[in-house]
Amino acid sequence: MIDSSQKYYFIGIGGIGMSGLAGYLKQRGCHVAGYDLTPSPMTENLARMGIEITYSSNVSDIPNDFNRSDVIVVYTPAIPKHHHQLTYFNQGSNTVIKRAALLGQLSQKIPMIAVAGTHGKTTTSSIITHLLIRIGVRFTAFLGGILSQYQTNFIDRGDDLVVVEADEFDRSFLHLYPTIGCITSMDADHLDIYKTHQALKDGFVEFSSQIKQHCIVNYGLKIQGITYGLNQRSDYYPMDVRRIQTGYKLNIHTPTKDYFGIKFHQIGKHNLSNLMCAIAAIDQLDYPMDNVMEAIEDFQGIERRMQIEVIDSKIFVDDYAHHPSEIQAVYDSVNQFYRTKKSCVIFQPHLYSRTRDFMDDFARILSKFDQVVLLDIYPARELAIKDINSKVLLEKIKNTNKSLIAKQDIPQSILASEAQIILFLGAGDIGLEFQRVTQEFKQLA
Repeated sequence: MIDSSQKYYFIGIGGIGMSGLAGYLKQRGCHVAGYDLTPSPMTENLARMGIEITYSSNVSDIPNDFNRSDVIVVYTPAIPKHHHQLTYFNQGSNTVIKRAALLGQLSQKIPMIAVAGTHGKTTTSSIITHLLIRIGVRFTAFLGGILSQYQTNFIDRGDDLVVVEADEFDRSFLHLYPTIGCITSMDADHLDIYKTHQALKDGFVEFSSQIKQHCIVNYGLKIQGITYGLNQRSDYYPMDVRRIQTGYKLNIHTPTKDYFGIKFHQIGKHNLSNLMCAIAAIDQLDYPMDNVMEAIEDFQGIERRMQIEVIDSKIFVDDYAHHPSEIQAVYDSVNQFYRTKKSCVIFQPHLYSRTRDFMDDFARILSKFDQVVLLDIYPARELAIKDINSKVLLEKIKNTNKSLIAKQDIPQSILASEAQIILFLGAGDIGLEFQRVTQEFKQLA
């Protein structure tokens, strides 16, 4: 149970994962405050709930009521280790824990669905969340993206079940012991933490050993469990998939029954795979699957996951893709649905270490688009790495129709482009540029 007298101070409170937890604790009567770098819709929503937020990292700006030894300090790994407030609390007598550790504590006595994987976590957990809402389950969900039709990343409808994303970064997912655990992918990533791809895979194997009941695993991954995927050897897979204007019409195979005539309004085979994962997870908890299948058609997606805006003759696409495999999935989806249209990708690399580790893969995949526009690397928690920058990546891209520009030059670059499809890809602040640029083009239309 939550101790409503407890005080919590969140460092990085406006983060997509942190904000949901802060709101959850506030709604259960706890005293909550926090720091973030800049105001955002997330922090503004928390402030409306009565949570005090400071935008200064100075120790002197910590609210007096939270500069005490009995305050639990929660931080996200995205915060640099040298952050003034984090260093201050680490040197004191406070309990200082990662977000994932708090999440693990809160859900120890509640059945949990945890979705892990280097890609697909947010989409899969969001589909699960939507389906559970539609069939009336009393549950809480902490999501890594904004559900379009609910305009939130935090669902609080009861404590019978909790849905979370199990983040592999910094081995955070090893704080979780879920009832149902899903593993969508284990591609090489976060090599600054794991050093080798095999060490990353070992982390996922350890996570799978902590699952209490059922491990749901993408077919082909070398982890034992109930399988899903596009392969008909899977326990859960789609059948007779037909493309429609907004996604797919398909039949769905489960171990106990086949379902027919399902409409899913998302594009991309990777999203079909995510749908199968969501269905498998819910089915293992014995919820009424006929009702679940009816709810699939209503799913409207997640912001920054293949979010599409059509303005005049151009199709603008915004996606969080920041790993070569994710960019490949976006390319495949766009190529399938808009085969005859030219594409321009505007890509903001995320992290110096990731750009270094996958430089050649980024160059190879980005070269497939008709036009490539790069922005500078978004550093997030990292300091610069010598000789790792967007200029080096640009030189490796084989497509000659390429450029490196500043953010303020994006609209002019689009106006000068022959492409009909404009894609904004990356995990930094490029999503804000998508909003700004599309708003400008709507005014011109």
